[in-house]
Amino acid sequence: MRTLCLLLLVAASDALAAPAQQPFSAPTAVLQRKLTGRFLHITDIHPDPYYTAGASVKRDCHRKKPRKKKNRAGYYGTSYSDCDSPPRLANFTLDYLDREWTDDIDFVIWTGDNARHDNDRKTPRTLDEIYTLNRAVAAKMEKVFLRKGIPVIPSLGNNDVWPHNILMPGPNAITNEFASIWRSFIPFHYLQVFQRGAYYATEVIPNAIAVVSLNTMYFYDSNHAVGGCEYGDLTDPGNLELDWLAVQLQNFRQRGMHVYLSGHVPPSPGNFFPECHVRYTELSLRYQDTILGHFYGHMNADHFFFIEEGDLDPFMEDEVGAMTTLEETRGASEVVTSLFDPSTSSEVTRLQEDGPGPLFKSDLWETLVDDFGELPGEKKVTDLDEYAVVNVGPSVVPNPYVPTFRVYAYNVTGAEGLSVAAVKAVAEEDTVDDEDNQALIDEDDEDYAVEDDDDWDSSEEGHASDAAGSTFGEDRANADLVEGQVAVTGKRKHGHRRGPHGRREKLCKDDKYQHLWTCHLQQPWHSDSAAPSRRNTLWTPLGYAQYYIPKLGKATKRQRPKYELEYVTYARDQLQGDEHGLLPVPRKHLPKVLREPPKEQEEGQSTEGNGLGRYVPYGMRDLTVGSWFKLARKLGDDSHAKLRKRFRKYMYQGRGEQG
Repeated sequence: MRTLCLLLLVAASDALAAPAQQPFSAPTAVLQRKLTGRFLHITDIHPDPYYTAGASVKRDCHRKKPRKKKNRAGYYGTSYSDCDSPPRLANFTLDYLDREWTDDIDFVIWTGDNARHDNDRKTPRTLDEIYTLNRAVAAKMEKVFLRKGIPVIPSLGNNDVWPHNILMPGPNAITNEFASIWRSFIPFHYLQVFQRGAYYATEVIPNAIAVVSLNTMYFYDSNHAVGGCEYGDLTDPGNLELDWLAVQLQNFRQRGMHVYLSGHVPPSPGNFFPECHVRYTELSLRYQDTILGHFYGHMNADHFFFIEEGDLDPFMEDEVGAMTTLEETRGASEVVTSLFDPSTSSEVTRLQEDGPGPLFKSDLWETLVDDFGELPGEKKVTDLDEYAVVNVGPSVVPNPYVPTFRVYAYNVTGAEGLSVAAVKAVAEEDTVDDEDNQALIDEDDEDYAVEDDDDWDSSEEGHASDAAGSTFGEDRANADLVEGQVAVTGKRKHGHRRGPHGRREKLCKDDKYQHLWTCHLQQPWHSDSAAPSRRNTLWTPLGYAQYYIPKLGKATKRQRPKYELEYVTYARDQLQGDEHGLLPVPRKHLPKVLREPPKEQEEGQSTEGNGLGRYVPYGMRDLTVGSWFKLARKLGDDSHAKLRKRFRKYMYQGRGEQG
């Protein structure tokens, strides 16, 4: 048996064939590339060297061919099951991206889980197997992207460690091994930091944009080897990581740069230790003028949620009724974790055996729309300084849905067609100019109100940015923000842990709350309604196109699977490009119905009949906080039944369309 295991592991490495990793100097290749204004988010590949086509789905697609064909493992994978990815699916996906997308993206955010789940008791995982799989996938990622000058930013997943979910404080054998596996991706000056805690940052556009890779294992409440960021525990690895993150964000801000935060486990109340969640929330809102977005994986389901100022309210688990409230408000992430954790996979087994059907009443979708429904209503003015948005990407592994990836577009107005080196030089000049000309800094800090207007656009006149260059080197501190009012009353019971809302300052005078981080986080927030996360300007995320394999079950040795467009967040007319000819999605990656300019529609005519509705459900002009807030309001309103239905359909990645 041991010999067989070794042979299978060798086969996995061969299936993900790539030259052995060697020290690679990426900067020259990176600097020579011209900006495309797009990047890839890929997550949760989960290659399984024991996957056997034709084996029983009930046995993790590892053994025993069943009599009924519908219960057999597919050649390229098995949708709606709890089987992991055959190496050929991982290989096919990365080869497809190599062939079709590497000319059209600037960098890759890769958010972990590159080993199989530990589902099979007869074939338990080993640390050597986890390292072997990660080494094979990393070598392939280097070959496909990094050697073409495309920076890759990996992060550690909860299945990339052994035991699953458990990571001791570093430095340790695991952080040292991943420092070796990812040595081509980690900038040299971050190597010691990575060995200590498995986190680092990469300037994907030097002097302009950085991506921070966080080790969420030190925040994840399933990791019983750490203390959970408790206040006063200066050596807790979660606290050390968040201390480091605060320094990085401050340094990037002082340099006039902008940042994407990335990691594996999403920062929800149901996933993070309470004190880790408070600290992450506070940093996200304190540096909201610097942070462009938050990108995570782990959940395997397509969704978004908000980080909110209300999450900073003091909360005591030993207060009267608090434990009940805590269980009710653990958040969307805990709901879907309980549904689709490999150790409790009865629901995915039912999907495989019985076909698509209604999910449990309290599923992720219901939790989110209830949460959105309790956001400030259309007649209330909302202070967007109190919100940030987390995007959770669906997985490559068809467990429990279908293989999926996303390509985001971001605003490169003024930098279109320039090489990375040219943008780097311009950014350096702008930073110096800003330091020498503080009197020219734009100090406009007026509140940015969101109204429920169907024609509302985050970039509409009255809030328009005057220059792309204003994104560099501004002082955007707003020291009065913490004292601001939240335009919502009552306590929301879904998605967010709640204490006595809006009473943080008063409660923190009570000694019983002094052991909580929230009572010691008094730094001013850097808020700016003209920041790229709030207004469509240079570097603002504009939207994404999501691709999936809806007919994975029809793929055979002779008939390869096909990635297809599932949907885009953009408005229909945006797909034709802007005034500079920049396309958010290359036309070759659009279905024919979206390649031509939109035709004039007669009044009252729906897009459903012409095939557009499935592709352009949201009509978002950008991915600013205001745009997400507007979409969330609609999703929280049960009068938007069709939109809610589509949101649910996309969340479960084409469930019901399996061929």
